[in-house]
Amino acid sequence: IQETQFLRITKDADWEALWKHHSAGSTDTPYINFTDTMVVAVFLPVVTFGYGVFISPPEEDEKQITIAYGIYGYPVNKQVLTAKGTIYGIFVIPRSTKRLVIQPFQANEKKTKTNSAEFPEVKD
Repeated sequence: IQETQFLRITKDADWEALWKHHSAGSTDTPYINFTDTMVVAVFLPVVTFGYGVFISPPEEDEKQITIAYGIYGYPVNKQVLTAKGTIYGIFVIPRSTKRLVIQPFQANEKKTKTNSAEFPEVKD
């Protein structure tokens, strides 16, 4: 996956497709109980390796769930610093049909279409 993506996965078929694309088919798809949980995935292209994505605990109110994401890590060596790749985080959280907002962890960072995502309420 080479572009910024924010995904909400609530079905086995969508999870299998994402996992096969992400892992290039190299491993079996991990089991997720989509009756009780859903997957939130964040993919961010970066210039260096040695980093990863974290999310805050989901904040939920009567209308929506808000998740903040951030980048953690450390540079490992000069050769790795010039390599291009995509860092990612794949998280399993309690299932909800509420609107889902994914935004940068920094409270005062300006939100743009490339670093935020909103998913409408899901009608099951």
